[in-house]
Amino acid sequence: MDAVCHSWLGFTEFLNSYLFEYTGYVFRGHSSVDWELLPLLDRILESTESWPDPTDDDVRAQHLERFKFSIRGRRGANPPLLQNEDDWWALGQHYGLATPLLDWTFSPYVAAFFAFEGANKVDSEYCAIYALHQDSVMAKSDELAESGEGDHVLRFVNPLTDDNARLISQQGLFTRCLDGECVIDWVYGNFQERGNEGGAVLLRILVPSNEYDIALKNLNRMNINHLSLFPDLHGSSMHANTILWVEDY
Repeated sequence: MDAVCHSWLGFTEFLNSYLFEYTGYVFRGHSSVDWELLPLLDRILESTESWPDPTDDDVRAQHLERFKFSIRGRRGANPPLLQNEDDWWALGQHYGLATPLLDWTFSPYVAAFFAFEGANKVDSEYCAIYALHQDSVMAKSDELAESGEGDHVLRFVNPLTDDNARLISQQGLFTRCLDGECVIDWVYGNFQERGNEGGAVLLRILVPSNEYDIALKNLNRMNINHLSLFPDLHGSSMHANTILWVEDY
């Protein structure tokens, strides 16, 4: 279900008037309305002719093993123990690895930052901020697991590892869907029989892309910027760059 806001102010009013009355949502921002809710690893495997089956488990397992071997000795002295496969994927996601995880945040304003930070570089009339109702997804996934369809659940991944300072700063978490499946398809495939409730489970809030300068300036006043979301040298550099192209930032 789409909610169209005609300005940045309209977006903040929508949040205050409607969405904040409901709890349980997580958020994700896209600079283009054409981008799917599909992890980078799935997008790469679907677009690369050398991988005829984008859902091939062996390809994914080999990719993760290559990452594990590549980072040996590079996590510092006495690195935290990673408990499971999701923790390894989450660590890789932090450093740019193509993974089956999709980033989300508990903050709609953090999601808006990621939508608008690249809006001036993308040919799209609107930015999109997605709101996914975590409680409904978890309840449906539990129902699927109990009925023997555990492979078709949409899981939330919230790692406890200390390796990912950005995840903490961004109030972040991940979703993991069936390999090759878009989150939008999963939601509407599992909630369409319940009428309009599918729209309540997944909202897409559209805001004009040409509002990127006022959006980023407002977010900066809230201390939502590269400095706060990327507490490292990369974040410092990106913050300095943003000052160059956003007037009065």
